[in-house]
Amino acid sequence: MLYFEDFSEGETFELSSQTLTRAEIVEFAEQWDPQPFHLGEDHGKDAVFDGLVASGLHTLCLGSRTMITEVMNESANMGGKGITDISFHRPVEPEDTLTGRLDVLETTATHPERGDVTFELTMTTPDGAPVLSATYVSILGRRPDA
Repeated sequence: MLYFEDFSEGETFELSSQTLTRAEIVEFAEQWDPQPFHLGEDHGKDAVFDGLVASGLHTLCLGSRTMITEVMNESANMGGKGITDISFHRPVEPEDTLTGRLDVLETTATHPERGDVTFELTMTTPDGAPVLSATYVSILGRRPDA
């Protein structure tokens, strides 16, 4: 279990990689972001893309889920305060493999029993090009007195 005190400014967590398939992109878009360029290749060509691209929301959800399952669920996570500075740096196409990185930007003791940790999540392609970045503020429990 990781507590507030276990997170240090400048620390980095390397997250796993995931490949987005065409079917996953379309399925997410049909339910959550039904813009034409997320639903089919032909529609993407009518926009600024060369074909089908994933929703930025899909990329954000993928990164958030990875962050939660690989770091936050292993910590004394008490919830989040918000997500800011969300940037979509380039489109995500079918079969793109994305890897996450979570950087600790700041730790702030806010209460005797908890503190805030500010993270930056970055999702990149295999060549290291960023596709998404976002800043999260999470509330983490402090280590109980032994």
